[in-house]
Amino acid sequence: MGGYTATDPISSVFFNPVALTTDQLNVTDRVLANMIGGFKYEDIVPGLSFNLQYGVNYLGYDNKTFAGKVVNSGSSSASLRSNKEFRLQNSNTLNYHRSFGHHTIDLTGVMEYQQSTYNYVAAGASNLTYESFMWNNLAQGTAGNPSSGYSKNSIFSLVGRAMYGYKDKYLLSAALRRDGSSKFVGDNKYAYFPSVSAGWVLSEEDFLKDAGMFSLVKIRGSWGWTGNEGIGAYSTYSAYGNRVASFTNGTSVTGLVLNNIGNPELKWETTEQKNLGIELGIMNNRFTLTADVFQKDTRDLLLTELLPFYLGGNPITRNVGAVQNKGLEIALEGMVIDKGAFTWNSWLNFSFIKNRVQSIGNSDIIFDNNRKLGGGMSPQPEFIVRPGDPLGAIWGLTYLGTWKPGDETKANEFGAKPGDARYLDKNTDGVIDAEDYDVIGNGIPTFSLGFNNTFNYKNFSLNFLLHALTGFDRLNYNNAATMYLGGDAREATNVQIKDRYIPGVNETSNIPAFSTTNRNFTQSTRFLEKADFYG
Repeated sequence: MGGYTATDPISSVFFNPVALTTDQLNVTDRVLANMIGGFKYEDIVPGLSFNLQYGVNYLGYDNKTFAGKVVNSGSSSASLRSNKEFRLQNSNTLNYHRSFGHHTIDLTGVMEYQQSTYNYVAAGASNLTYESFMWNNLAQGTAGNPSSGYSKNSIFSLVGRAMYGYKDKYLLSAALRRDGSSKFVGDNKYAYFPSVSAGWVLSEEDFLKDAGMFSLVKIRGSWGWTGNEGIGAYSTYSAYGNRVASFTNGTSVTGLVLNNIGNPELKWETTEQKNLGIELGIMNNRFTLTADVFQKDTRDLLLTELLPFYLGGNPITRNVGAVQNKGLEIALEGMVIDKGAFTWNSWLNFSFIKNRVQSIGNSDIIFDNNRKLGGGMSPQPEFIVRPGDPLGAIWGLTYLGTWKPGDETKANEFGAKPGDARYLDKNTDGVIDAEDYDVIGNGIPTFSLGFNNTFNYKNFSLNFLLHALTGFDRLNYNNAATMYLGGDAREATNVQIKDRYIPGVNETSNIPAFSTTNRNFTQSTRFLEKADFYG
């Protein structure tokens, strides 16, 4: 076995750490290529210009894995998956600029096309005759089921925009965008997104021209719609996959099963945004302050949900419900020090946001099966969508600590005893199950802060950035995994386990005792933590 013991009979983990680092390998090779080109044609007629841009991105990456006999229970295996992504983008912009007297107009027309193609092929083998070949000669082993895939999607957009200014103090803008996505079909393929905005530079008015320290005072507002087509390339079509069925006579037959149900009624998810802001310039615009209040109302959310089992239990993507985001953003930027050879530029930004689901159609709750993170430690999806809660609502049980001495009678109703984990019985039926789950946390930050600074001295430059996100939670699966037995762990490896409940020794602890009747639920407030980040 390579000169070491594969499975340790004594320590807290089963597999030898040396074996885990030397008898398996996971390699990813990447090739990335970009090409950008174009040209600009000025003054076709006075004030008219044309700009063409073209971009090509190629990404190829191979995932290679190998597991030797030591870490793979006596049978070595290897696999190879080759992936290719190819993206094209073409933008054509026609712009007309004209000034006459106190008036300025800008007219812009854009035609844009984006295309993305992805394909992969994968193969694997087990019982390798010669391990040294790893994935380089899969034919020398027992072949597994090969797989391959392909997807292609594109977006075609037309944009028209008109901007008008009078004396550089009254500003108006209007735009109309038409987007078409190959992900939708029929009349739902195309959607229109209008927008308007206005600004008033008060510092150009006579009554504010002598505004002391303020060199710029501007108020502005905007309203507009945007669209989202963030679904799979073929969500409008039903997809099938292979499934091996075994029969009582020992034979196996490969057949087709329905993986997901297509929905030809899918359409663009749309967001209406309203914004009101102010801009202030201080000391001849050496310092600038901007503040914006906004409200975003998203409708026809593109969400995937599982159908009831009596309808097949398959996933289906639908346009359901609405979400509202509203908040405040403030930014301060300026040159703190300007001493010729030495300068210090600083930028501070912070924002508050409140997110709420307003409706989800005819459903009371939708489970987010696309973001199930805990694997076997999560009996249910960690995130749900429910009216009144944030979009990133975390789903789980409420942990009440451990049953204590004197709770014997009540604990026995749940098949437990003092020292076992205690959870909130939300529906008071005497059983801890799926009916006792509820929203226990929020996965979306409510406050963010950024502080960026750049120092320059002659030909030297130094930059540092501070960033913070607060007001959200996370389920710490790493902490939970080290508190339990399972997987590679023969026993709990977290140092906190020393402070567990021990009858007659430590009966005030809220860390459950080693007990045959104890039930651990990772998806609970026991392992819910504040996810605030500063760095």
